[in-house]
Amino acid sequence: MYTDLIGMRNLNDIYFPEQKIERLALENSGAVIAYSDFSAERILKNSRAENIFVLPLGINTELISRFSRAGKKLDQKILKGKELTIGYFGRLENVQKGFLKFIEAVNILGKKFKIENKLKYVIFGRGKIPACIDISLIDRSGYLKQEDLYKEMAETDIMVMPSNYEPFGLAGIEAMASGALLLCTKGLGMDSYAVYGKNALAIPENPAGIASVLETAVKNYDKMERLISNGISEGKTWSWKRSVNAHLQIYEKVRQKMTRSFSYKKYFNIVQKFNNAELYLKNSVLRKIDTLIYKHTLENNEMYFITCGAIWDSEEKMVSVTHRDSNFVVSSPEIILRNLSGTVCFIGSWEFVSDPRAVFRQLIISRVERVIIYYWNGDDLPWQILKMESYNDFVMLLDGFSAFAEFSFMECNSKEAAPFNCIEIGFRYTDVCIA
Repeated sequence: MYTDLIGMRNLNDIYFPEQKIERLALENSGAVIAYSDFSAERILKNSRAENIFVLPLGINTELISRFSRAGKKLDQKILKGKELTIGYFGRLENVQKGFLKFIEAVNILGKKFKIENKLKYVIFGRGKIPACIDISLIDRSGYLKQEDLYKEMAETDIMVMPSNYEPFGLAGIEAMASGALLLCTKGLGMDSYAVYGKNALAIPENPAGIASVLETAVKNYDKMERLISNGISEGKTWSWKRSVNAHLQIYEKVRQKMTRSFSYKKYFNIVQKFNNAELYLKNSVLRKIDTLIYKHTLENNEMYFITCGAIWDSEEKMVSVTHRDSNFVVSSPEIILRNLSGTVCFIGSWEFVSDPRAVFRQLIISRVERVIIYYWNGDDLPWQILKMESYNDFVMLLDGFSAFAEFSFMECNSKEAAPFNCIEIGFRYTDVCIA
């Protein structure tokens, strides 16, 4: 699990051997777990590790929900002319957390703005505010733990998170779950849960810019109900149960020695090409995929589908290689983070395969009985890596696994599926297992 020692500036392996230890650990791990795409990108920049998995952290959703304002009218304070509480929650440290920018933004807005808008400013976190800093407009500060912290968050209407660096930003999602409007720096770990304009507002890195966004949020707080409500809903999804489930999925794949073939950078470049593809082309392919999935669902509701695009059916029997699942993890065709069995059908996902041998190794380890693969036979798609041209390509590919299973092949091409070709492969296992 990445702690980001190697990302610290002006340090090197000679004087700080901990950095070398972390780099070597990253590059020799069965899997590297990061908690945001921001952290994953830093790992790529500072090491040669490739098999990076972005997993969700968790918050104490049950405890937070005891104090959260979910279900109450969110603009009630303004309607009744009561105070708005604006807070900073986090370490009192400026290089990474940028807490002094919050104080400076408050001072820029000034005393008149505070009085006219009935504002209260609070700061809570471990550390000390330097004596030279003007905190005359700050009403309360201190350090709180657990229940006291969540009670204070629930009483906070706007939380400002002016971080310069943040691998994830746990306080931000806790504040959202508590019913506070989150204002945070864009492009950091908070992007994992903050969708700007939907459940949060983005702030610039300079105090004057922060003050400007904060002023807008205060003056328009009665129009922020949708963002706050969306933030509460988002916060509820970040449970420790989901986090544990996601980690267990990865641990199982590490145990099965499947994770080393995964490349975070390569795979997400493919997904980005899919997301950026011409909408007409993408939608026409997705419509064809939906038609084929629906057809197979009617024939066999026990079939497991590996596809692309948004999931429209239960995740128990369907996974998308372009979208995160309910555990906030993304599967690639080479590493399906679900227990596979019975019949597995690839529709629209084979074009995302970069290592077909890794795919079949996974299927054999999972002891699936039958695999149906729809593979694209038209002009290359913008996101396509692999081009399987015929039935014989699969026969040759699986010849290398003959010690573990006997395979039967059947072409299932049809006008309805074109320009997809289709092959059905049966598996009959030997007594030899893949190590």
